[in-house]
Amino acid sequence: MLGLALGMSLLPAITSADTLQVLWNPNPEPVAGYVVYLGVQSNSPQRYDVGNSTTFTWPNAVAGQLYCVQVAAYLDSLEGPRSTQTCGYSNQFPALTNPGSRTSVVGNATSLQLVGVDPDGAPVTYFASGLPAGLSLMANTGYISGAPAAVGNYSVTASVSDGVLTSTPQAFTWSVSAAPTPAPAPSTSDTSVPSIDIASPTTAATYASSASTLALSGSAGDNVGVVSVSWTNNRGGSGTTTGTTNWKTNSIGLKTGTNVITVTARDAAGNQSSKALTVTYKRRR
Repeated sequence: MLGLALGMSLLPAITSADTLQVLWNPNPEPVAGYVVYLGVQSNSPQRYDVGNSTTFTWPNAVAGQLYCVQVAAYLDSLEGPRSTQTCGYSNQFPALTNPGSRTSVVGNATSLQLVGVDPDGAPVTYFASGLPAGLSLMANTGYISGAPAAVGNYSVTASVSDGVLTSTPQAFTWSVSAAPTPAPAPSTSDTSVPSIDIASPTTAATYASSASTLALSGSAGDNVGVVSVSWTNNRGGSGTTTGTTNWKTNSIGLKTGTNVITVTARDAAGNQSSKALTVTYKRRR
């Protein structure tokens, strides 16, 4: 009687080339060879005779599919009991979060952090086409930065790859507007600075966020009139708000740690005042 009741440990490994590789410890007693049973979620497994090898490689794995394997040893025509079933996923598709529509001002520095992830934990490479002239992408980090060189509405398509599989492309619009008309020279008759307040997401001076982007809104006032409201992030990025008396920003990209976002109101005489919000961004685990 063959001593095949001794368990053999299966050590499944999924490679990045959609290849399923199974490794096991040799049977302690002499055997003629081994057979591998491979199935999709343990349904109708296929039988593969691998001879005396203690590894089995199957190159036709479907991305994201769950496969289950068992191994048994044989001597002549007698096959021993199968090992404990072991299951694992093949290479899964990486994914990229759509950043949503972006707005920038020609000639002003701006930035965007793309966020991609691979379910298998593999590093990803970022790709983007259609970016406004003057902006560039760091392929290893997904960080886009620069100063747009021309006004226009740009259709951008971005994706990530784990080296074998590429995510579903994410399309978004990046609108670049003309720089605001410079304010006239300061008038000696108007020396009153505008008022500026942040109302949302908080009226406090500090804020903690677990999201990678943040939108602000608030109000501004002046004895003559506010002509523009703009914002900057000391960690990178700047832009103009929508509205002046009642203003709001698009989503502002945050970097891990402390981000100081400063909102500035200007009047026609060149007077200005600012309000800062210190945002601490800590990514959810």
